[in-house]
Amino acid sequence: MKNLLRLITGFLLILALAPAAFAQSENGLAGTRWELESYAGTPAAEGASATLEFIDAAQVIGSGGCNSYGGSYAVEGDALTFSGIASTLMMCADEAVGAQETAFFEALNTATRYELTDEGLTIWYGDNQELRFVKGKELIGLQWQLESIGETPVADGSVVTMTLGSDRGVMGSGGCNSYSGSHMVNGSALTFGEVISTKMACADEAAGAQETAFFEALQTATRYELTDDGLTVWYGDEQELHFVVSLTGTQWLLEAIDGTPVVAESAVTLEFGEGNAVSGTGGCNGYSGTYTLDGDSLTFSPLVSTMMACADDTITQQEAAFLQALQTATRFELARGRLTIWYGDEQTLTFISIAQTDASG
Repeated sequence: MKNLLRLITGFLLILALAPAAFAQSENGLAGTRWELESYAGTPAAEGASATLEFIDAAQVIGSGGCNSYGGSYAVEGDALTFSGIASTLMMCADEAVGAQETAFFEALNTATRYELTDEGLTIWYGDNQELRFVKGKELIGLQWQLESIGETPVADGSVVTMTLGSDRGVMGSGGCNSYSGSHMVNGSALTFGEVISTKMACADEAAGAQETAFFEALQTATRYELTDDGLTVWYGDEQELHFVVSLTGTQWLLEAIDGTPVVAESAVTLEFGEGNAVSGTGGCNGYSGTYTLDGDSLTFSPLVSTMMACADDTITQQEAAFLQALQTATRFELARGRLTIWYGDEQTLTFISIAQTDASG
């Protein structure tokens, strides 16, 4: 019993120390939810995804398939080691998943080095065996806007949102009240803890009934699926919540300018705010302005930026190219949690979301 309490206490302490947001680390590991594809040549068990999330430059969390875990890691060149891995101790319902989880945790404890490629992440462990990961689906950190509950479309003028945090929190608006709580993802399974909301009376009776139905749906959620068009969450008796990604409420991190990857030492961001405001950083200077949407058409007003000198000429050139691209933007597309903006002569800016962790339960 003492060992159990020690493990759980250690795990909770790790989560408590997790920072308020994912950071884009220099080694490129943080900011992505990695899903296990195979271990020692054995394909990962279906329906019970083992995951790995590098929270910052030192902390890691994830799921072994049926138990959550946390710990620390260290990187030096391509060397990668883990320490203090502690997990919850629930029994796995499936024997194969339990065996995979045990092997996965043992592999992390004997990890030696890693490699990042376009295809994914490989971690070598033990006697030169391999853990292979692919990028997880973009569920975390995006603001999802509800389109329908069951077969009923969301009422006109009502905005119902949901953001899942990397700290396993959830937050959003039910239409007239803000809410927060917790969530758990395990493979395609998605469940929520108790939802706590403010208690304002809705001005419209229909909006109030819709909000109540939404909160009740979250409490009986069972699984999810991401498509190019959005997110579906099943609840209750196989009923569905349909969401689309919202441009606002999500901080976007630039991946590439017309196919050229962003300089590793820079973080270029874009955030759409209320009142059609836009802001971010070009890599060393902050900028701001306004934007206009019309269907999939997107344009920006003249942008104003600070005038600090960048430490590196390459970053200076990248920042200038980025800000110029925004000024000639024409349209956008959101698909599977990624944002693409077309500019100039059909060139593209591509972004991923920065996972938000302020959705605490």
